[in-house]
Amino acid sequence: MHLSDTLCTLQQPFSKAQPESGMTNWMADAVARNAQAFCSFDACVLSYELLSCAYLSPGPVCRRDMYRLIEQDDALGLLELDGRQLQLLCDSIASAGGIPLSGIQFSIKAHKAVNVHIKDKVLHPDLVYRILLNKGLLQSRSMPACVYHNKHWRFCCPSVRYLLISDLENTLQQQTLLKNSTDQRISYDD
Repeated sequence: MHLSDTLCTLQQPFSKAQPESGMTNWMADAVARNAQAFCSFDACVLSYELLSCAYLSPGPVCRRDMYRLIEQDDALGLLELDGRQLQLLCDSIASAGGIPLSGIQFSIKAHKAVNVHIKDKVLHPDLVYRILLNKGLLQSRSMPACVYHNKHWRFCCPSVRYLLISDLENTLQQQTLLKNSTDQRISYDD
C-alpha cells in the first residue's frame, strides 16, 4: 500500500457544498456502508469540518488524496438519542445549513428541520435511535446539549478516513464508478 496507489477515477468533480453535495453524501454513505461491519445504527451524522479539502478534480483519486481530503482524522462512535433529542440534533444541523448525513432526510424551514425521516420512516418522538457520529461533532459546542453533554458516546469502529479508503478500495475491486449525486436528503422548504 502506497500513498500513490490509485483507488478510483472520478468522472466528474467532487465539491463540498451545503446543504448537501456529492462529496458530503458520498462521505456519509461510505462511512455508513463500511461501519455496518462493526456496529448497528440507524443513521450516520458527520461534522462538516472533517473535510479539509473543498474540491476533488476529475481523474485518478490516490490514497494520498484521502489524507488531503481529511487531514485531521476522527474516531467514530454510537450515541443513543430519543426522537425528541434527534429532532434537536436535526434542528441544529438545519441552523448550520446542513452537514454530511446518511439515513436521515428532512427539509429546512426557518432554520428548523421539518418532515424528518429516518430510514424512510417518520421520526417518532418516543423511539430511541442509534446514531453513528464522529467524536469532533459530539464535542462541538454548536450541538444541542443532549449531544454535547452526552457521556454515553462509545467508540465502535475504525476512523472516518479508514472507512473512506476501504470504500474506495471496494469501488476499485468492483470496478464501479464513484457517484457524484445529491438526493434531497436535506432540502429547503419554501
